[in-house]
Formats: sequence, C-alpha cells, structure tokens
Amino acid sequence: MSRTSRALTVLYLLTFIWGVCSTINSWGQVPTWDSLLTAATSVVLLIAIAEQYELADALREAAALCEREGQRAAWDDEQAEALAADELDDACCEHWWTSFGTDHDDTCPHQTPRSNAA
Repeated sequence: MSRTSRALTVLYLLTFIWGVCSTINSWGQVPTWDSLLTAATSVVLLIAIAEQYELADALREAAALCEREGQRAAWDDEQAEALAADELDDACCEHWWTSFGTDHDDTCPHQTPRSNAA
C-alpha cells in the first residue's frame, strides 16, 4: 500500500470514528433521521476503507503478473535466439538453392559427397 493510500485510509478511519461518536452523542437529541444519516455516512467510509485494501491487493497482483510476464518474455527471447541460431546454421542449405546447385559450404552439417557417376 502506498503512502497516499495509507494516509487516505487513516483519514477514512478517523472520519468513521468521528461519525460513530457523533451518532452516539446525538442519538435522542436530534431527529432520528439525522442520526441514521450520520450512521449511514460512517458505513460508506467503511466501504471506502475496504476499497483501499482491495485496490492495494489488485496493484500487488498486477506487479507480480508483470514480473512473471517479464520472466516469460526473457525465456521466449532465449528460445527465439536458439531458433535464429538454428536457422542461420541451416542457411547454407538455402544458399545451395540460390547458387544453382553448387556444393554446401565447408562448415555445413548437411554436406554430402559429390557423386562421380555423372
């Protein structure tokens, strides 16, 4: 929970306590609807406190998800690098098609001996 959220939660809590004290002290001295309205306002402040905690939990979950996705993206990058290295190793075979049938490069693992039967 951030400092601002904590400060807001403390403010909500203090206002809730003030509302409850006002309701208790004014009960019987003011019209009933006035005391009930003050009590209802206090309940709304409790809902606001609960919302602050839910928001903090949601932000914590989002941060954890971003961290996991970042690790997953790094893993995908390693996998992509391995795939690119394999493709570059096989580029010699593609070179064979673009060079009109000349032999593979000396470092190509797919090099085949030429036949003397021609």
